Amino acid sequence: MVIYKTETAKIKAISALGDKTAVFPHGFCVNRGLWATIKNGTATVDGNVTEAEYGTPIWDINSNNVLCSYAQFEVNKYFASAKVYLKYDSENLYLGVVVDNPEHDCPVTSANVVGMYNYECIQVNVSSMSADSQYMKDHWDHQVDQDAAGKNIVRQYGFCVNNDGESLSGIAGMGDVTVKYAKNGTEVSEAKDAGTYTVSVSVAAGSNYAAADAVTADSWTFTITPKSISGATITLDKDSNEYTGTEQTFTATVKDDT
Repeated sequence: MVIYKTETAKIKAISALGDKTAVFPHGFCVNRGLWATIKNGTATVDGNVTEAEYGTPIWDINSNNVLCSYAQFEVNKYFASAKVYLKYDSENLYLGVVVDNPEHDCPVTSANVVGMYNYECIQVNVSSMSADSQYMKDHWDHQVDQDAAGKNIVRQYGFCVNNDGESLSGIAGMGDVTVKYAKNGTEVSEAKDAGTYTVSVSVAAGSNYAAADAVTADSWTFTITPKSISGATITLDKDSNEYTGTEQTFTATVKDDT
């Protein structure tokens, strides 16, 4: 087992492990890559992944594969399996995964999509550096060493189908995202009136990423312009009104005929 030297709390916990304590290590690279012949050609992204389109799967995930971890399953109850496919064209790399699980459970919604990692989902780690690079050897466990994740060198994406059949996705280890609008430097609850607005994004701290507040850019602006009423028809609810010593009002209706 390998652990980062600054994780003193985890080192203390490991020191207290007994000979029958179950542990679930993660992050250590046990395989330097799946070298396979990848089929060339553009894939149709429609939720259907077949060997006729993708070719032979590059990875067969089951209990017989020594690279698969079934640490979270009961012994001899490895009922989930999957086949992984890859395909590419000049613009994209297509990843297709077919999961077979008769006991599928993922009770999340778009409001708590980060919770998918507690249930059944597909996690994809994307790294801009080779696993054999010195940097990745120094920062291999992005769960406890956030340097790689903080520099966008490593990103983990999650994909799932919830119990209602909805396809959801999210970024692992990131807190709730809040989009805010400001008009003339003053924050507003929504952008609906005429004017120029600036957009900012705030992200709460998560297990992989630090908090970020009011992230914005000069280009993150948009303008809502007033609609011209030139040529519109204006009518009053009364043709005339007699002054009786108190204020008299009319109601005007503007109708755009265009």
